[in-house]
Amino acid sequence: MADRDLREIETLENRGVTAAGKLPGMSCINNVSLTKFDISCESEHESLKPRLEALVKAQEEDLITFAALEERIANILEVYASQVNTVSLWKLELY
Repeated sequence: MADRDLREIETLENRGVTAAGKLPGMSCINNVSLTKFDISCESEHESLKPRLEALVKAQEEDLITFAALEERIANILEVYASQVNTVSLWKLELY
């Protein structure tokens, strides 16, 4: 456990994200006030909106696909259970 933690810390140090300050890609973190973002933060926020919208859309599509797959799997399992039940009944009739 400790070895894994040390490896993770080393990985973070190699990426340069352990020091106090701004993380890469998060340049406005320290400029946040309780009332509003710094202008540079606001522009960074705006530049990320299209990416967020694309990710949200992709997630919605994935959820629709997942629901369809879940329904198909449920139908397949229902047919399988019915067939197993039928075979069991046939086997009982033979004895």
